[in-house]
Amino acid sequence: MNLSVVWFFAGVMIGGLVLGALLVLIRPRDEEAAALYRREAREAQVWLQGRARSVVNGMPSKPERVSRR
Repeated sequence: MNLSVVWFFAGVMIGGLVLGALLVLIRPRDEEAAALYRREAREAQVWLQGRARSVVNGMPSKPERVSRR
């Protein structure tokens, strides 16, 4: 096995460990993540209700053509 191959794999492994450590350190706290999840769920529910309301009300996507006479 060539020494450059060993150095390459060692660099990949060390880089992976460093990246993993950074992700552990900068991850959001559980409370922040839960608050973000609740806010996104509320926004999605409001959007879905508005979309359903517009479909039920039958809002046309294009205005009807007016005949010119």
